[in-house]
Amino acid sequence: MFDMIHKVRSEVQETRQRFRDDLPISLKRAFSRELSSDEWTAMFKALGKTDWAALTNSMGVRCALEMISSSHSLDAEIRRLEGSIAVVEPRRFAKMQAKSRQLAHFMMTGEHGAQLLCNAEAIARMLGEKNFLLTSPPAHLVNDIDRLVTVYAIDLLDQRSRVTMANLIETQRDGVEFIISYLVGNRIDELAKIGTNQVARLNHYKGHIPSEALQGGSLTIASATEHAHLLSRGYKKVSDYEGSSADRMLGSRAYYFAPISGLAPFSQGALQTVHQTVSGIDPETGYSVGEIMGGRISEMNQVRLIERQIGSQRQTSENLRPIFDDNGKVTAYERTADVSKLTSLHRSTDLAQMIGVWRCRQMEELLAVKVNGELVDRLYEIWERDRKLGKQNEFVNIARLRDKDKDDSILVDAAKIIPPQTRDYIKWVFGRDDFWVRRDMVLDTFGKRQASIRDRFTDANFESLAVGILGNKAFPILVRSEKSIQDLSANVKNPIKWLLRGRRT
Repeated sequence: MFDMIHKVRSEVQETRQRFRDDLPISLKRAFSRELSSDEWTAMFKALGKTDWAALTNSMGVRCALEMISSSHSLDAEIRRLEGSIAVVEPRRFAKMQAKSRQLAHFMMTGEHGAQLLCNAEAIARMLGEKNFLLTSPPAHLVNDIDRLVTVYAIDLLDQRSRVTMANLIETQRDGVEFIISYLVGNRIDELAKIGTNQVARLNHYKGHIPSEALQGGSLTIASATEHAHLLSRGYKKVSDYEGSSADRMLGSRAYYFAPISGLAPFSQGALQTVHQTVSGIDPETGYSVGEIMGGRISEMNQVRLIERQIGSQRQTSENLRPIFDDNGKVTAYERTADVSKLTSLHRSTDLAQMIGVWRCRQMEELLAVKVNGELVDRLYEIWERDRKLGKQNEFVNIARLRDKDKDDSILVDAAKIIPPQTRDYIKWVFGRDDFWVRRDMVLDTFGKRQASIRDRFTDANFESLAVGILGNKAFPILVRSEKSIQDLSANVKNPIKWLLRGRRT
């Protein structure tokens, strides 16, 4: 078991090093000079956010780049695609065009609008449009809509980014095409994960590309009942969350921001906790992954009530995003955030860095499936061997743990982080309600959240003492101090890293 843990940690470290750290460096070296942050942002917008790679299969790289550098070529392609769609679906064309423009606007701005359809398949089927539903749209119609959304998005590109891209295409062609090769490859691999999964097909975000926060801040939308607790954890109320007038269960909610994370770092065990995703969603549920949300509505009576009322909702910047089941029926709604409230996260627009993050995520997901399967098989072998020797009392059944099991709170937390695909495999190997792990292997298997000053704030006496001495900002003050000590310790342990960091500053 020890050898397996060592092997897994080595593979995970190698994956992160190769793609998160090394790949962006390789991408940047493909250019004959160092590009500015504005140039990387221009490429992020023009090539990433527009899902520009969707055009290359039908028109090739050279013509696809003309969509950015030549407004005449772009206008001609828009007219061609609109005409093609109108011929196939004359009655539905106006609706399809409106939904395509809405999706393009979302891709470039993050503003959802009402009843957003997140990809070409959903638009072609006219999901949510009762009088316009199309059960089985032809593939060429879906492809035309997909490309139309992309050229609409390119048409929304700001002039500064357009000029910057035109200059890069002219003077740094080799570098741009090297970036393109990775974008196209990442997109192909991402969409391949959909397979026959209709939930993923109908709910995935077209053109989804990671854009990670550049600092360790935390933004959340929470109920008013959590106000006092959030303030004690260093959060500050930003503004009220108004939501949709069709959402009768919303209650009182608000945006809260903290410059530090409220979670302690997690020390990974052999089990890989990365969940499978497809273009920004959970493929099993269709729910968004990694987005700031005000919660979800999944109780069917409430969902059906919203369906009846959403057509007459008041205009809002905090819309409800419909989630569809595999038959195209609304099964839930997500409360989306006002994009103007997300600026405090300072998300990265460095295309090279985000391609690395994206590729790393894809590789980690593949690694997780392989590693977790091998781990479950090994744990089952150990359970079967020791059970036959009468050592059942040395094991704990992770599958039967519940939140009320306070004595095994670490194990309860461990059970919650098991990815759904791994859960299914555990049921297939061990049985429906069994997952026996030897107690002395639990931490090596699941890992644990690292000890932190944050944990002390679960003790009411400690929290009262800390607030009494340091005031209401005791939590962020102590967490920042802890992080500073940890950073200093890491630098002392690694003099080379310390020297390099000092040189950069």
